[in-house]
Amino acid sequence: MQLLEFIGNHLFLSALLLSLVLLLVWDVAYSTVSGATLLSPAELTVLLNRQQATLLDVRSSRDYDAGHILSARNMPAGTLAEPDNGLDDCKTRALILYCNNGGISGRQGRILRGQGFQQIYVLRGGMQEWRHANLPLARAKDKKAPPALNDPTGP
Repeated sequence: MQLLEFIGNHLFLSALLLSLVLLLVWDVAYSTVSGATLLSPAELTVLLNRQQATLLDVRSSRDYDAGHILSARNMPAGTLAEPDNGLDDCKTRALILYCNNGGISGRQGRILRGQGFQQIYVLRGGMQEWRHANLPLARAKDKKAPPALNDPTGP
């Protein structure tokens, strides 16, 4: 009875508590359903530095060229479902996916889990969260193409 009285007297606090509980349940359920572990930008950086993880940007090529996380490979979402997606060498290594906000990469993680990939991680909040943390981005124009093998000016 006192709980109902407290809730009636403190609607804002009660709504805030309910929201936090729902977010916690969502976080646990998301990891279970998608088969992927959510990472913060800081956790992603640690994982990249400590393991031989493969980082996949599942956004469009245009979004990738506009700015991506350094060392990320661009594999737009539709290409991951293909059986010959070129990721067979990554089945036992950590595979980190990200998109604009985390929704698409979670669905792609589920697809990869079904293909036998064991360690799937998703950047929580995607590029929006990465940018919000003021972490560095690479752009297509920043990359220099390596010289051709028969280029006399090459190394």
